Amino acid sequence: MSNIICSIFSSIYNGSFIPHLRGIYFSLFNKESSGKTIIYRPIRFTKKFITLKENVSIFSNCRVEGISHYGSQNYIPSIILHSGVSVQQNCHITCAQRIEIGSNTALANNVTVTDIDHPYTDISIPIESQDLIVKPVRIGKDCKIYNNAVILQGTIIGDHCVVGANSVVKGIFPDFSIIVGVPARIVKRYDFTKKQWRKTSPNGIFI
Repeated sequence: MSNIICSIFSSIYNGSFIPHLRGIYFSLFNKESSGKTIIYRPIRFTKKFITLKENVSIFSNCRVEGISHYGSQNYIPSIILHSGVSVQQNCHITCAQRIEIGSNTALANNVTVTDIDHPYTDISIPIESQDLIVKPVRIGKDCKIYNNAVILQGTIIGDHCVVGANSVVKGIFPDFSIIVGVPARIVKRYDFTKKQWRKTSPNGIFI
């Protein structure tokens, strides 16, 4: 009992008491989600489209949003954050179809993840008014996505990958890759034969 009281007072002292309560409240009304989640003050959080597993942390000023209607189109968005995912301040996750982030993956400050693209092909229609292009996004487990990175629609990132700060990522990237740049490319992969990280060509071939 004393441990519970100490835990409560500790969370009040460090400012996490209300975020813990938000996580508990979210789990109570979302049957697919688990407890032990902490949600600070997001700008927008469309909870009916979001599944949070255990020990997910969402920090202040994030926008985690499912888009169910845009223009003349209707969508059924699904945002799935697996156990241990951390979404730091000011991140922007926008989904019209499916975004899935694997367990223990961390998004640093100001990261954007979206499965939506706004086409510009019809010059007679404002870009914001054209029908969306939507392709699901998946980020594997145990990844680190550094500050200001942008993960674009249709991207698949494997397990235990690093995305460098300020990178713009689109495409399919294998497990154990270091991905950097604009547009992002692979610069290193883990070589299990030599048991070390090795430089690669942009398409991931060891050099």
